[in-house]
Amino acid sequence: MQACRRDRSRQRRARRLEDGTTPSRSCQPQVTRTRFHRAARVEAEAAVRWYNERVAGLGDDFREELVAGVDRVAEAPLIWPFSAYDPRARRFLLSRFPYSIIYVVDAAGDVTVAAVAHAKRRPGYWRQRVVP
Repeated sequence: MQACRRDRSRQRRARRLEDGTTPSRSCQPQVTRTRFHRAARVEAEAAVRWYNERVAGLGDDFREELVAGVDRVAEAPLIWPFSAYDPRARRFLLSRFPYSIIYVVDAAGDVTVAAVAHAKRRPGYWRQRVVP
């Protein structure tokens, strides 16, 4: 299992957020499909650039933590708390950076990341991205 995770990790690093999806951590077929709203992908890349401008490599650390967070959400999307700003959305807090992954789970169980939101700025700005 460890070797499989390492292989998936290499693939994940290669793909990152380029196509808006991230693979699941396990070697089993991916059950939960994960997509990024276009604006969420733009927010993520802007945060990566901002951190890299401050300290070389810090943006890459942010990206790695974001990908790991999306993987955790994909493994068990229904265990994370609902957002205070929209009862249809859930949020996953990154541990090292002040960002949340705001996402919705559709009827098929697929995850759509609506925002990569800074925890201290513009609360709830992403609500229009959450479709009923």
